Amino acid sequence: MSESLTREYFEFVYGANTDPWDYETSDYESRKYAATIAALPRERYGRALEVGCSIGVLTRRLAGRSDRV
Repeated sequence: MSESLTREYFEFVYGANTDPWDYETSDYESRKYAATIAALPRERYGRALEVGCSIGVLTRRLAGRSDRV
């Protein structure tokens, strides 16, 4: 069984850097988000849910295609 990281770990990591994994500046992440949005079959959705949204970069993109996130 694998261990989960604690809330305190993430509070420390995000307290030291608001984007510790470079989600906002990474070309790789940007391409991945664009591919995710492009894969959506409909142009508009009533609701969207992003599980594990971290700092919300993909959430913001989903918000552009959804009435509620």
